[in-house]
Amino acid sequence: MKRLFLMLTLLIPLPGCEDQCGDDVAKFFDVQGIKWQADRVSLSGQTIGTLRSGETVDRASLQLRLAVVARYYSLQRTTAGQAFACTPAPLGYQGTSERVDSLVVLSRYDYDAAHPAGRPLNDLLKVNELLVLQGVRVTSRSIAEADGQPVQGLLLQFTQAPTASAQQQFIVRYRQTNGELYVAETPMITIVP
Repeated sequence: MKRLFLMLTLLIPLPGCEDQCGDDVAKFFDVQGIKWQADRVSLSGQTIGTLRSGETVDRASLQLRLAVVARYYSLQRTTAGQAFACTPAPLGYQGTSERVDSLVVLSRYDYDAAHPAGRPLNDLLKVNELLVLQGVRVTSRSIAEADGQPVQGLLLQFTQAPTASAQQQFIVRYRQTNGELYVAETPMITIVP
């Protein structure tokens, strides 16, 4: 009986985060960066490995991977006598103002005649959601979720081969409505049409 009473006494002030915490509570996050890499994939879509500088890959086996590095907070406020399964929200935190404004993929070198160096390649990209993403729109200007939630991860593949076998380096610009801009680039790789 003493053990049961002790257990109940300890559990009452320790509500934890319940369902108010974690990656599924998008309101309470802070984007801290992005990860951007080029992968070699099999015909079935399985990742074989990450491409390193100087490696060659055919267009059908090339996959670009974007992951947003975000820190999530609990909806619970810090008060005495509580424990949290995730970091509590900072004092005065009212939710994030970070919303996706645009995500643009560029090439450092000419991809084809219609896509010279520095021109967006978004119209050549097929988007596969890495995590559950609803309402992702793809245009020649941006890739962003329609409801403005953070794009947690995208897998991108080219729908069209480059004009010729050539070295490429892909740059991603992830811009948020609060003005934060994250830029990353892949290593230099050679793409075979």
